[in-house]
Order: sequence, then C-alpha cells, then structure tokens
Amino acid sequence: MKYRLYKVLSWLSIILIPVLLIVFVIIYKTNSRFYLYLTFEDNLLQWFTFILLFLTGVLSLIISIQIRKNQGLFFWFFLIFSILCILFSLEEISWYQRIFDIKSPEFFLEHSDQREINIIM
Repeated sequence: MKYRLYKVLSWLSIILIPVLLIVFVIIYKTNSRFYLYLTFEDNLLQWFTFILLFLTGVLSLIISIQIRKNQGLFFWFFLIFSILCILFSLEEISWYQRIFDIKSPEFFLEHSDQREINIIM
C-alpha cells in the first residue's frame, strides 16, 4: 500500500509540475491580464501554492516519522523540511488573517510590506 502511494505521488509530481508550468506560460502569453489576475492576493495561484506547500509539509512529516529509527540524517532533513513547508504555507495565506477578517496590529501596519501579520516582513 505504501509503495503504491509513493509511486502515485512521484508520477503525479513528475507530470503535474511541467503541466502547470506549460499552462501558466500559455496563459501568460495569450492573456497577460488574466495571468496577473490569477497572481493577486487570495486568488487561484496563492491558494494553489498554499495547498502544495501544506501537502508537501504533511507528506514530509509522514516520511520523517516512518524513517526516524533507520535513517538518522534523513530523518532530520525531512522533519525540518516539513516544518518549513508548513510555516511557508501558513505565511502564504497570512496565517488565516484575511480568511477570519483579523485586523493587523499596529506593529505589522508599520513594519510589514503587505501590512499583514507575517513572519517574513
């Protein structure tokens, strides 16, 4: 069962990334206004990035748990990679700030380029 899941995920990543690249290049070349619209805050591209980063983080966490006893350094790599992917995914959607309509504290209004709650300013 595990092997089948890994095989599906590997084929999906081999196919999905190039297909998405081609699709977005075509959209950019044929309708640049629509492409720019897709890149605005809270639109398709941002949510897709969030989903992929979050799923990558969860899968990396699962891998790190499965190899923790046998693969010392790989365990730490996948654990740290998992944490970073999950943090970056939450950063991508500004820690749910716009979803729950949370107002930015004064500190972030002054110091954040996006004027939102972010770790990376």
